[in-house]
Amino acid sequence: MTNFAFDLGQVIYFMRDNRIHSASVLARMIVENAHDDWTCTNEQVKLFTPFGKNNEIYGTCHGLTSAEDAFGSKEALIRALLEEEN
Repeated sequence: MTNFAFDLGQVIYFMRDNRIHSASVLARMIVENAHDDWTCTNEQVKLFTPFGKNNEIYGTCHGLTSAEDAFGSKEALIRALLEEEN
């Protein structure tokens, strides 16, 4: 079994439409692409990598969120946003 950063049912925090959102994790998946050549045409990239580059993705009632955009607390999300500004 893969070790995910967040458990099913755990509340995660993320940005959507320039607002902080929170939602329970309803589904999660690991995206592993055998084809990771990003010099392809746009059509090839869409065909071989429909979920993007290798990533961990969480499904919530607000849609899909990647692990790099999800946080375990509102405070951690705000801290990351403040660090981006500096």
